Amino acid sequence: MPASPPADRPSTDQIVARYLAGAPIRRIAADLGVSYSYVHRRLHYSGVTVRRRGGNHVTPIAETAERPDSAPRARRSTLD
Repeated sequence: MPASPPADRPSTDQIVARYLAGAPIRRIAADLGVSYSYVHRRLHYSGVTVRRRGGNHVTPIAETAERPDSAPRARRSTLD
């Protein structure tokens, strides 16, 4: 994608507002006609914590804490 002339580039405030409203970086870039990396850099330089890719990554606490089968296991040799 060719770079936009500086006068035509969207403001950092506009990018941050869209991102904090829930829009993904790729959609913001496509809507505003700039590259993914441009949007990502603007967010980074603004101090915005960028979300992980792929949606919600919440791990239930009950599943990771105190599972009886979570004790370390002996490694089996794969050379048998």
